[in-house]
Amino acid sequence: MTDLSLITPTTPYAQTAAQSSLVAGAGSADPDQNIDAVSKDFEAVFLSQMMEAMFSGDDLTNFFGGGATGDIYKSYLLDQYGKIMASAGGIGIAASVKQELLKMQEVA
Repeated sequence: MTDLSLITPTTPYAQTAAQSSLVAGAGSADPDQNIDAVSKDFEAVFLSQMMEAMFSGDDLTNFFGGGATGDIYKSYLLDQYGKIMASAGGIGIAASVKQELLKMQEVA
């Protein structure tokens, strides 16, 4: 049985990441495609965390009803914003992560 006290506002992204193409495609024949997915997912998480800090102390939680429910919906919204920003080109983190991952594979 799951301990509900361990669920935090950032849990939804972890759950969606586990169901994303990143995990589903982990065994695919094209490793470059996996590296692209990992890089974009990393950038999406980074952007979501950045926006979470940016939107702390705002009235956005009250828009969703306030309290714990408002925090959960706010985290869903910020996760989606992060994913959308990363898929639209992001801020360049995905390209840097991809480059470093490719370097790590060359050494191995």
